[in-house]
Amino acid sequence: MIKNYSYIILVLFFLINSCKSSNYIKYHNIVNEAEYAFYNEDYLTASKLYGKAFKKVKIPFENDMFFYSASLWEIGEQKKSLKLLDTIGPLDAYLNKTGFFEKMDPTIKSSLLTSNQLKVDKIDSIRLSNPLIPILDSLQERDQFFRSQKSVILQNFPDDSIMLVNINRKIKIQDSLNLIVIDSLFKIHGFIGGLYFPTYPQVMRVYMLHNPEWVLNNPELFYDAIKTGRLWPGDYACAYDKAVMNYKTYASKEEFERYRFPQDTLEKYGQFDRKNCKVSPETVFSESTKIGVSPYFQDNVSFPKKKDKTPEKHLYYEYYEKHKKDFRCY
Repeated sequence: MIKNYSYIILVLFFLINSCKSSNYIKYHNIVNEAEYAFYNEDYLTASKLYGKAFKKVKIPFENDMFFYSASLWEIGEQKKSLKLLDTIGPLDAYLNKTGFFEKMDPTIKSSLLTSNQLKVDKIDSIRLSNPLIPILDSLQERDQFFRSQKSVILQNFPDDSIMLVNINRKIKIQDSLNLIVIDSLFKIHGFIGGLYFPTYPQVMRVYMLHNPEWVLNNPELFYDAIKTGRLWPGDYACAYDKAVMNYKTYASKEEFERYRFPQDTLEKYGQFDRKNCKVSPETVFSESTKIGVSPYFQDNVSFPKKKDKTPEKHLYYEYYEKHKKDFRCY
């Protein structure tokens, strides 16, 4: 009997810890509700929801740490807010440009900034010593090189079709070469990004947007990356919607059918080209909660962190607001 109890305790311990270490989709869904409350200035509800979300994972996303801290500050939980705020870096922009911490004691603010700078320096040191960073930075530079040339051509020679064809061909070739490197890195290191990397490499988002075939062919890769905290769900949602839209617009019928996308489907999440979104709000909400992407705000842009300002609202925001009792992310 004692052995059985011990076995049950071990199983429960394992389940609790595995849930806490790999529950980022549930985490993001609760955070989405917290953000909804936050931007409606219901800071008490927001703080409770952020606290609930943070219990789901070992390491929360840094952006969410700020919103949780700001929520606590607004409801008078200043000690708890400061303790959480001290984990964010770089801190200067959060303290001096958001409008949330204007009444903070100058001595406390100075102390926070000093200790935070040490943390930022340590992160920068880790980043520079990571052998993957030069590779990712190089990919980023090569990705943008021909695209910058294309911008110049479009500005100065918009009617030169030969130049445009040539530059588009170079962009496509470079994308293919870079994607070979990305795939090789994945086979060795898994998805590179999110909480398990010293800084979030934007190059991943760039390649998701530039390579629709890759996005459509690897749903399990991206789902697993979101679930384990290696990818922000908004990046995938935007890339997926763009990929489907591109195939709907440019691909042949055979190509479209190969990826098994219905001909009348444009996108799932309403996160790209929102003016042409033809998916119902119920479908968008359902699909969004499956990966933890926000159905309330456009998740492919950084949220403004200034008090009394909100990010761009989703196409169906008013609909969800009107029927809020029927919609909740978790």
